Amino acid sequence: MIRDDLKGFKIAPRTAARVVLNNSTFSIFATDNFEDILFSCTLKELALIPTPNEINCFHVQNKRNGI
Repeated sequence: MIRDDLKGFKIAPRTAARVVLNNSTFSIFATDNFEDILFSCTLKELALIPTPNEINCFHVQNKRNGI
């Protein structure tokens, strides 16, 4: 996960994240603790955006509010 919310770096650091996908939601956690949730939305609200410069990466965005 690219942490562009962390300031003070020339290049945003990449950190490990835990992704939980079930039949209705997609959630990302900073650690294995469920209290450390970073992002969550339903699959219907989810948009996967390809990253042109990195073939193995993509952005996950909530269609409803653009987060």
